[in-house]
Amino acid sequence: MKPISQRDLFNVQNLTKRFEITSGLTRKKLADITALDRVSFDVREGETFGIIGETGSGKTTIAKILLFLYAPDGGSVVYKGRDVFGLSKPEVKNYRREVQAVFQDPTTSLNPRHSVKALISAPLEIHRIRDDGRVSELLKLVNLDDSYQSRYPHTLSGGERQRVAIARALALNPKAIILDEPTSALDVSVQAKIIALLKELKSKLGVTYIFISHDLSLVANFCDRLIVLYRGRVCEAGTTGEIFRNPLHPYTQLLIESVPVVSESERRLKPSGVKESPPKAEPVLESVGCVFKDRCWMRQSVCSSVEPQLREVRSDHFVACHFA
Repeated sequence: MKPISQRDLFNVQNLTKRFEITSGLTRKKLADITALDRVSFDVREGETFGIIGETGSGKTTIAKILLFLYAPDGGSVVYKGRDVFGLSKPEVKNYRREVQAVFQDPTTSLNPRHSVKALISAPLEIHRIRDDGRVSELLKLVNLDDSYQSRYPHTLSGGERQRVAIARALALNPKAIILDEPTSALDVSVQAKIIALLKELKSKLGVTYIFISHDLSLVANFCDRLIVLYRGRVCEAGTTGEIFRNPLHPYTQLLIESVPVVSESERRLKPSGVKESPPKAEPVLESVGCVFKDRCWMRQSVCSSVEPQLREVRSDHFVACHFA
């Protein structure tokens, strides 16, 4: 197990989560699907940590475990030196105060029956904190004026709704915010404004971000470090610049190769030797050997029988591939 550093806000070790497949009215159990398979990473205080991968890779499952919406089947989540699933009820309440979230679609994450003032002040009421102008202060932080307090979500644009969601997440002065695809439901021009706002807030408040996305262009310009997930396993981990300059896992190379380019200079930055992989395989209940073997152009016989372990190939750059 990796030792916990004083800089680590989160230290996640061997996180595992399974879901049952059931059938019929009696919900007869057919099998288990492993959504997360021994996932380990650390998040350093004050950084923006990225989690990337295709749909179904386990990104949102990690977020829901960190937010106490799911309990893991194995492994540990250590926050500021304490295992969060061993905390007392008062400690859990404080943890939830310090770890907030902004979700993918502000249309569904904001109650349409509540005004903006009610939405932003809800966390304050839950934790019995007086407003004392806090809502106005939060609106100003996200570049909205006081006239928005009396408005309702359906009268706001997508970008304005997401600004309200960010203001609500900031209400309790959190140490960390989990950003689960916070811009994917927005137009490209609005995405850029929201990312600029998040960067500005990080600079002002020193908050730590866990940024979950499938948009590699955003990740490349927003995150300090990241992990790459495929079918619930970590394929590669390291600093963002190093991984984008020198992707070692075939899956990471495939993801970066898929990013659209608009110039020849951008094309030259793409990884070389990437071949078109077979169509995306259907989810499997159990996987022996390398989880990516069915799509990999580098596969050899060992890949079908021996699971590659995540190993450090250079300083702070880890990869799970026999041939990296």
